[in-house]
Amino acid sequence: MSIIAPLLVSAALVAAPDPVLESPRDTLFVLGQMHGRVDAQQASVRGDFLRGLGWSVTLGPLGAVVAVRRSSAAPLPYPPPRQEAFRELGSEYRTGYESTFEFLLPPRKREATLVGGMLGTLTFGFVLLQVFDLPGRSRFEGELPDEDPVMIRVPVHFSISH
Repeated sequence: MSIIAPLLVSAALVAAPDPVLESPRDTLFVLGQMHGRVDAQQASVRGDFLRGLGWSVTLGPLGAVVAVRRSSAAPLPYPPPRQEAFRELGSEYRTGYESTFEFLLPPRKREATLVGGMLGTLTFGFVLLQVFDLPGRSRFEGELPDEDPVMIRVPVHFSISH
């Protein structure tokens, strides 16, 4: 692969001008976006994982669907320090924060719930296999059937008429 293409892309990115902020309000909006990104990446999704696990261990795949639906409908938890920042820095900051936070956190919550749901569904299936005796499972206890193929001879009659 040629080294020239990555160098040209790098040069274009370095040469691109930085966006010019028109007012302090734009600065607050960008600050809100940065804080929203950080908080969305650091927010715990352990509860969503456990929700998916619990529902699907109880109800199997149907429980995983219920857990994902409930997780998606749950309100987003803004960190308490941000509530104070919303009051102090105003609506521009809040708008930037909420737009980024609400864009980045729900996919993380959904993914954690799905992973918990998959593990719970596997556990549900394993428990079902252990509890219920499947038909045919007891048939193969003991000796295995003979491995030699059985040949069946069928007489074939041909009649040739003139």
